[in-house]
Amino acid sequence: MEPPDPSGGGEIHASTPPGAARDLPLGHPQQDETALPARNQCRETEHDDANQKSQQKEAPQAQGLVVCTPREGATTRARARQAQGKTAQASQQSARKWTHAVSKDLEAGLEERMRSTFQKYEAQLEHLAQAFYDQQAVVTVQHTQLEQAWVEIQALQEEIRQFQGPNEASQAQNPEEEQPRAQSPSPGGEGPQTQRPQNEAHRAKGPGGKEAQREPPQAREPRQQQTQGPKQVQAQEAHITPTPKQPTYATVAAPPQLQKSQGWTTVTPKQAPKSPKAAAIPELKPAKKTDKDARRIIFRRTGDPKAPRAQREDLILTLNRALARASLPDFIRIVDAGYTSNGAISALLERGALGAMIVPQHQNTLLAAACRADPTVTMVELPEQWYRIKVHGVATRRYLSLGLGLAREEIELGSPVRLKRDPIWLSAPTKVERDGRTTAPIVAAVVSQEEAQRLIKHGLRFGGTRHRVTQYWELGASCICPRCCGIGHTSFGNCKGRPPSCFVCGGPHEGQSHTCQVVHCQAGEGKPCPHHPPRCSNCGGAHQALDKSCPKLREARRQWKQKKDQALKDREARAYIPDHLPLAVVIDTPRPTPRPAPKPAPRGQGESEEEHSHQEPEQPMEGPEESMEDAHPGPSEDTHPPTQSALELGLELGVGLVCLQEPYNRGFSHRGYLIYWPEGDLQSCRVAVAVRRDLGATLVVNARMDLTNHPYALVVDIMEGPRRTRVINCYDNWVGAEACWQGSSPQRRRAIEDIDWRHIFHGRCLLVGDFNAHSPIWNPQRGARLNAGPLEQLIEDHDLLVNNDPDIPTRPKTSPGLSIIDLSLTTLELGPLEAWETYPGRPTGSDHEVIGMRWAPLAPKPPRTPREGVTGWRIKELQEDEEAMKAAAETWRALSQAQAPLGDTCTREDIAQEAEWISEALTEVLNQHAKPIWVTPFSKRWWTDPVREARRQYAGARRLWQQGCIEDEHHRTARQTYYKAIRQAKRECWEAFLQGSQEPGHHPPGTPPTPDEAARCWLALKYTKPQDQGTTPTLYRAQGNTQAATTFQEKETLIREAAFPQAPRDRPVQCPPLGNAHTEATESAVKQALFSQATQKAPGVDQLNFQALRLLWKWDSQRIVTLARQCLRLGFHPPSWKVAKGILLRKPNKTNYSLVKAYRVISLLNCLGKVVEKMVATQIAEFCEQKQTLHNGQMGARRHRSAPDAVGCLIEEVHQSWAAKQLAATLFMDIKGAFDHVNAALLVNRLEAMGLDGSLVNWVASFLSDRQVQLVIDGHPGLITPISSGLPQGSPASPILFLIYIQGAFPAIEQATPGIRALSFADDVGLIARGNSVQGVCSQLQAAGEAAIAWGIENGVQFDHEKTEAALFSRQSGRRLREQIERARITIRGHPVSFSLEATRWLGVLLDSGLTLKAHYQDRLQKATRAEARIRALCKTQGLPPGLIWRLQKAVVHAIALYGAELWWRGQKDREQGLQGLINKQARAITGAFKTTPIGPLVREAALEPASSLLDARQRAYAARLMGLPETQPARAILPVTFREGDCHAQPGEQPADDRTWAEERPPRPLGQYLAWKVNQTLATDPSGGFEQAEPEGIDFPGIIRVPQADQAREEAHKMPPQGTFWSDGSRLEDGRVGAGIAWKTEGDSQWHIKGRPMGKGAEVFDAELVGVVEALQEAEKQATRDPVTILLDSQAAIARLRHTRVGPGQVAAIEAANLAQGLVSRGQAVTIQWVPGHCGVEGNEKADQAAKAAATRPPIPTGGTQGQLSLAHLRRTQTKATREARERWLREAMAKRTPAAQRTYRPHRGWRLDPAAAGAPKALASRYYQLKMGHAAIGPYLQRVQAQESAACQGCGAPRESVHHLLLECRERAGPRRTLFQGLREAGAPRPATREIHPEVRLFGDPRATPAILRYLQDTGVGARKTPGEAQVQARAQDEWGWGALEGAEQMEGD
Repeated sequence: MEPPDPSGGGEIHASTPPGAARDLPLGHPQQDETALPARNQCRETEHDDANQKSQQKEAPQAQGLVVCTPREGATTRARARQAQGKTAQASQQSARKWTHAVSKDLEAGLEERMRSTFQKYEAQLEHLAQAFYDQQAVVTVQHTQLEQAWVEIQALQEEIRQFQGPNEASQAQNPEEEQPRAQSPSPGGEGPQTQRPQNEAHRAKGPGGKEAQREPPQAREPRQQQTQGPKQVQAQEAHITPTPKQPTYATVAAPPQLQKSQGWTTVTPKQAPKSPKAAAIPELKPAKKTDKDARRIIFRRTGDPKAPRAQREDLILTLNRALARASLPDFIRIVDAGYTSNGAISALLERGALGAMIVPQHQNTLLAAACRADPTVTMVELPEQWYRIKVHGVATRRYLSLGLGLAREEIELGSPVRLKRDPIWLSAPTKVERDGRTTAPIVAAVVSQEEAQRLIKHGLRFGGTRHRVTQYWELGASCICPRCCGIGHTSFGNCKGRPPSCFVCGGPHEGQSHTCQVVHCQAGEGKPCPHHPPRCSNCGGAHQALDKSCPKLREARRQWKQKKDQALKDREARAYIPDHLPLAVVIDTPRPTPRPAPKPAPRGQGESEEEHSHQEPEQPMEGPEESMEDAHPGPSEDTHPPTQSALELGLELGVGLVCLQEPYNRGFSHRGYLIYWPEGDLQSCRVAVAVRRDLGATLVVNARMDLTNHPYALVVDIMEGPRRTRVINCYDNWVGAEACWQGSSPQRRRAIEDIDWRHIFHGRCLLVGDFNAHSPIWNPQRGARLNAGPLEQLIEDHDLLVNNDPDIPTRPKTSPGLSIIDLSLTTLELGPLEAWETYPGRPTGSDHEVIGMRWAPLAPKPPRTPREGVTGWRIKELQEDEEAMKAAAETWRALSQAQAPLGDTCTREDIAQEAEWISEALTEVLNQHAKPIWVTPFSKRWWTDPVREARRQYAGARRLWQQGCIEDEHHRTARQTYYKAIRQAKRECWEAFLQGSQEPGHHPPGTPPTPDEAARCWLALKYTKPQDQGTTPTLYRAQGNTQAATTFQEKETLIREAAFPQAPRDRPVQCPPLGNAHTEATESAVKQALFSQATQKAPGVDQLNFQALRLLWKWDSQRIVTLARQCLRLGFHPPSWKVAKGILLRKPNKTNYSLVKAYRVISLLNCLGKVVEKMVATQIAEFCEQKQTLHNGQMGARRHRSAPDAVGCLIEEVHQSWAAKQLAATLFMDIKGAFDHVNAALLVNRLEAMGLDGSLVNWVASFLSDRQVQLVIDGHPGLITPISSGLPQGSPASPILFLIYIQGAFPAIEQATPGIRALSFADDVGLIARGNSVQGVCSQLQAAGEAAIAWGIENGVQFDHEKTEAALFSRQSGRRLREQIERARITIRGHPVSFSLEATRWLGVLLDSGLTLKAHYQDRLQKATRAEARIRALCKTQGLPPGLIWRLQKAVVHAIALYGAELWWRGQKDREQGLQGLINKQARAITGAFKTTPIGPLVREAALEPASSLLDARQRAYAARLMGLPETQPARAILPVTFREGDCHAQPGEQPADDRTWAEERPPRPLGQYLAWKVNQTLATDPSGGFEQAEPEGIDFPGIIRVPQADQAREEAHKMPPQGTFWSDGSRLEDGRVGAGIAWKTEGDSQWHIKGRPMGKGAEVFDAELVGVVEALQEAEKQATRDPVTILLDSQAAIARLRHTRVGPGQVAAIEAANLAQGLVSRGQAVTIQWVPGHCGVEGNEKADQAAKAAATRPPIPTGGTQGQLSLAHLRRTQTKATREARERWLREAMAKRTPAAQRTYRPHRGWRLDPAAAGAPKALASRYYQLKMGHAAIGPYLQRVQAQESAACQGCGAPRESVHHLLLECRERAGPRRTLFQGLREAGAPRPATREIHPEVRLFGDPRATPAILRYLQDTGVGARKTPGEAQVQARAQDEWGWGALEGAEQMEGD
């Protein structure tokens, strides 16, 4: 059956079918311009007719909406009524017949489905309502379920409408009765079902931020009204709304005044809710608190805003009449109305009335009434917020003629963008036409800030073109409100309650109503006149408020422009108004705009900077301080003081765990807390957790990165024994696009939505943080919700308890209401917290409160034992206290008497017991007499009483600000004062530390003492290093492994397996019989092993360091010697010494610290055990060198074999291959695991096979067995666990044992592959091959690599294929060779290795294919520059003294820059200039000189060498070192043999023919030849005889060596008996010849016997002194007497050389003297070497000197093969002389570039070193000294040149030119200090200036004796200072923040 024609064949005039005109958007060109006025007139007629009851019942209504034009008038309306009556009957009867048959059956089923659906959710609602009523608490709405319910209900209703047809259910009740349908437009003009509202509301968002498919209440109610007949319309207008037939959830859960909310909210009813069926709209009551914004309603108008307007009084009267007719309460009345600047009508309701009470319920009534007064009114709405944007490039040709309504239609049809109304042209359309512009910008209003930002980012497409979109600045400082005269807005909506003010006279009335009371005054309303003088209500000036010359307006405009420019840079789509002006954003109801405040401060738990976030579609905020937006880039320097304050407060309160939100994330540490951070980029982190350091022994803290690794959230598990409490620190904010952190997706979202909370909330959990959200759930006083959806859902899903006190704000503010955004949520398992409180009296500088909380402890904490947690003792302080030392020695003596020492009959058990007893007894003595070092959470050194006082003052100001007693500006000033106090304390503390002037008591109790001068510079440098995070997250075995180690035990197991892998134990260890190694354990050997170890080394498990052992040596050295000897006798290592403490550290520069391989374990061993290990290592190393059991190419852990030596051997080998026209290639391999994979049985067998002493072999076997380790992770020690992992890390014996273990690999490789040369340094192996082709060297290297792998398999050694590299070296170049290199592959066990085309790093040197080492030079220079920058931070005005800076620069920067320089230096100018630039920076840092200071004097005064001489000296020193190595050293072979051994004795063919290129004038290419050429350039003696040859080390001198004091030595020399006394001396003549002489007397002979030995020009006096001793011993051996032998000589250097026989100058003579002395001793003669002062009248010394001089005049006597040899001492002296001459030559050349006058004004002191007095002076004073000395200082001419003062005149006496000479010697104002200067010169022995001297000041500055007096003069007068001391201090306090982070470095100083 087809539906009949709705018209029924009747005639309808101007009727609009459903879905026709209503579907067109407002302003569409096709829509009749008269539609809206006609529609309004129709509404007015219908409203008037509604009052006639009889007509209402009888008058038939048309189906469509009647649209009339104004001209038709009453005739048209009557005709329309007749048409309606005729058509309604026919159309409705036909429709009823058609739909009744179709929908009858379906209606029953649909109603049943709706009834069951309502019953299902009705029961749930009743349950929630009952719980809500019983508990009287906030109930969170079941958001998701209710949204689904509403969607289902809407779908069912839609189905009913579709099948019911045009009639509603009301027609079904009486089918025969004709009830035409009346259509009422929605508030936004929305038609039924299809028409889009003009003012479309935000869609509500459900959980997760998704848009829920439901309509807001405002949009739903008009649709319900469409189903009602005329009676129901009348009832609605009379505010008698019938109860809905099927109530929705919104009508049940929310009161009408809250139904305008776009999202769900939670309310607290005062009585139990009624059943949904009985629910009705409650009676309207006055609201308690209402502001004007909530009391306003807006009437929109069409047409020109300047169109005729109605009178204000008529508007108020008409609207109040309509409200009264609607039977609304008396308090709902209009009290004011008027037109806004954009032409809309604003009406203000009475107090207690809200606009939401009558709109949209009575909007038709209001609209009809408003149309009577102003026919252009089209709609009524509540004030809403929108955001305006500027759209560029809009075509004027199209849209000027067709209107911008067409543009709106194109935008909305072609994109999801919805505009609030039609766009407008930015400029007037007439102006656009007049200018002839083809395009012009328009202004459009969108519904949300998110949409505005999206359009700004991506643009807007319509009309076939994508248009650029920018921010629209509608309002600015130039806008003045015509109502209140406020600056920055033009609409009443932004007045914010300000009273009206006249812009003409400043009176308390609006300017538009200003009238003159003078009769016959011609001025109209709002116009000035002469009778009322103008007055500005803003500044009080005599001008109108609209005058642009107003000072207030100009200042506002300036500030507005600055902040607008800044906002444009940030590209924020929002308007910005200065903070001191009323808010003015582009809205009707002002959305709060954040005031610009200091950057956010970090908080302790509960502290948070309330984030300025974009508003969700919820209730608007109440005040500007509640507005949130993440506009700042994150924590900055301003967060540093609050962060430290929060941690210091935690120490004061005894807090164990501190949760920080938005902390200072540029890296910091604290001496009291260990900081945990989320993994990843530290600067993105917004949370941190700090755990007090002393809790590490009792609590286990596990960072659970496996649960979440988010920069805004951190999860840690606190293990209190068996109980686990999970703490989640969260900072909830917007993330995604245009936020501080985007993450993996640009989608805008809340941070808590990124986290999977299902895996986190298990068991006892505490969620704390700053959530930046408002909800009545945690703040009942807060009705509005903001950003609360995700958090509310989280609370509901996991049944979290809110522990906050609802009456205590967490973010104080001055406006009404409470701000609670920092929450503490617990799970049911944890339950309510035991305590929760804030500390408003102890602020941190953050604008949030510090929140303290506590959960119930597991058990009462046991009392701490007196010595629990001791990590060491202050032994240095004990040694300085003589009484305490005596008492400690007595205590040890008493304890040792009860423990008998070990004997040769002791057993292994006795040795183990003795080792344990020594540890326990020494610990007991130190506990009694030394101050212990605890694990104590120290405060920062700068946290002093002045800082605490500043905090107290700030707390008072903050309290007054909260009470409203002071303004915001005063509060900010107080906070900045507190910050300045912290900065000043930090700066002063740092400066005092650097200058070494810390006063006692300056720091809090418990602070360690200031380190001495020698260590202070190194400690300061340590503080400048960037600090690692240092904590351990969840660990994984490898990348992609899903098995996570989360608990301490799991981490401990994983780390132990990785760091201590199971060593192979495939065979038992069999030890040989014991030997005699214990006989070598003499007292001197044990002492050498003990005192050669650094005292700062960390101790093992027993906490006894080497300082304690040195103390024990002083008390009882024999017990230590006995214990060491017995350990070697039995080959036993005590078990207590085999327990290592493993400290877990992060490897630097790793990208993923969740992998276990990114960590390394440092093993701390027992220090007493290390003494025995050191002694054993020495014996084994000496045995290996003597027997030559190690491969010659093995470097490392061997004397005189360094890493540069290995690289030098490689380079020399390559150069030799190039000389032979061959290629060279190297395969670099790395032994995996190294120490960890050593097989103990194989190692013991190799030691036995070598022939090592049996006792040492047994000791090694005992040393490697039954080892244990105790891991310490994040300060928490684990259990002691057995390990089986090869050689222990950190042992002195491990390196040499490892070399022995792998020594068989290199002979095996060389034998398997002839032509291969193997070099190694520890576990880094280099295999060198030479060949004629690329394929040839590849084959050799592949065979060598396979041989290495095969040997490793047999011996349990693994090579790491990932670290295997190959490099090919060639001088040739070309495409063909390059292609061959690129194609070449070396395949080793299936792993291909290609040649690196870039530089390859080996042993720290970057080797390129041409061996130019350019990449290495650049790399080292960059690293040195960074190191110099770190040191320069210590060189500020109040920094370290110049002497300490010089020490750092030489030891650190030079060491880095010059590493490997001896291998690449060939005189390259570019490299010299680069290094010289670095040296210039160093010199300025040392001296503090100006940048204009000449380089020559600058480098000279800094005692730094110029680059050229420095590189030459380093290279010559390296060559001299190689010359002194034994022949067995491979590095010695780098030098040519003709240079080492000479060629004067060589036989033909014995030496290579081309080995003398070093003697040519041109520098040769090979490394060895070039080094020899470099040395030969400085030699004045012919080196053809070769140089002194080194020998293997022999025995040490067996006799006695004495060096008494000078007076005692002189006295003893005079009393020496003649028998057995020999006098020795050496002498050097002016021509360089040297001779040695001895003198002695025989028994019974008074005559002196002398003997001399000429040594020629190739030796030094040092050599002659040694030769004299040898001659004396030989003469003593010849004598037949057995008397003691005493040899006296005056060279302490020679005496020191005789003490040992190690390699070096004079070794041959020292070995010969030791052997001769041993013979005499074996004969029973004691031998003594004694020093005597030279040339002091001792006859024997004078006789020996005469004999030496006489011998020097004779030609040298040939002795064996040493004829013509040059001594190494002579070689070193010539190198020193060459370096000195090069420096002086460089200085002369630098000075020659200056003018003669400038040259005369500078004179350096003697010696290339720092002036001692200036080096130790404070940096500020020393800098002025150097500046004045070098002639570039802050005096008159310089200050005039830099425009610091107008003239060069003296500021003291007014002399026309201020010079150094004038300031030092002539200025009358400084006469008093000058007298002190002259007195100081006289006391120091420096001549006073004389009048005849031309430049006496130059002489004074060049005399080191005058320096102290000059420094005192400069300090007294301030000469050379740019500012006075007071001004400098003020400047430092204000600007000098360079030392802020310096003390944040290594927090563990002595005593920490």
